[in-house]
Amino acid sequence: MFVTHQLDLALEVDARERLNAGIAVAREKADNGTRDLLEEILREEEESIDWHEAQLHLVAEAGRESYLVEMIGEV
Repeated sequence: MFVTHQLDLALEVDARERLNAGIAVAREKADNGTRDLLEEILREEEESIDWHEAQLHLVAEAGRESYLVEMIGEV
């Protein structure tokens, strides 16, 4: 599960870089519709990055066992 958070975070960071590049191209081409769409997707990616970073922080602070107990309690 912890490796999954790390891998997901890496994918999200990569996606953020690609989205920022796409937004720059859309601005250059004055394609506001595409820019708006990519900016919305970027906001969602950034929220996901924040969530994964928070989960990894919790694991580091509380330990794996305590983290898992907490996650089981939320289900």
